[in-house]
Amino acid sequence: MTRVARTLAAALLAVAAIASVHARPTRLAVLPGSIAVTGVAAIPPASILHVTLRDLSPGIAKDAMVAKGAFEVEGKTPIYFDLSYSPDAIEPSRLYGVAAVVTDSRGQALWETKVPIRVLTLGNQTKVQLVLWPTVRPKAPPDPTSLALECEGQLFHVELSPTSATVLIQGAKLVLPKTDDRSAKRYTDGSATLVVSGSAAYFQGAGKVYRDCKVSPEAHSEPKP
Repeated sequence: MTRVARTLAAALLAVAAIASVHARPTRLAVLPGSIAVTGVAAIPPASILHVTLRDLSPGIAKDAMVAKGAFEVEGKTPIYFDLSYSPDAIEPSRLYGVAAVVTDSRGQALWETKVPIRVLTLGNQTKVQLVLWPTVRPKAPPDPTSLALECEGQLFHVELSPTSATVLIQGAKLVLPKTDDRSAKRYTDGSATLVVSGSAAYFQGAGKVYRDCKVSPEAHSEPKP
């Protein structure tokens, strides 16, 4: 083999070695952990555990995520998991934490960690135990029990109960039983009808049909004479 051929062969081997190093996949590390939930004896079937490893260092975005995993879980806790992450993404001088949430099959959050648990660096644990608490769901505002219906310049006062609507018309009371209508609140006695849907209403009574009534839940005014 000539000197040129040997030089070319050596160069090709060097390029191949560099390419092999770059092509070699990074070996993942595993952060083992467990979860326990409060408020119930067991996690319902088809629930999903979502675990995230986050960078908690000062000046980093709150949602800066290093790794994440999703695991189907059910039954009594503790339930164990292994979260895979790349060691190359971890810097010893930075602060990291793990958070988790359990959702049902529709994605509705059921339990979650209150704050991330610090792990991996700066003397923090390399195996994490998470306690998940029931998610706090905002309470729906109570349905109004008193409405003012403005229908073509006329104002009708309406009192609502779980079973009926009482409409005050020129000093008289018209009591309409509630019907089973999931799309709107519908009340009728067969001849008069009131349908309330959000801020709009339909009212048929007093010998007239009002199709475009406006609803004011906060008003408690008496009807105009």
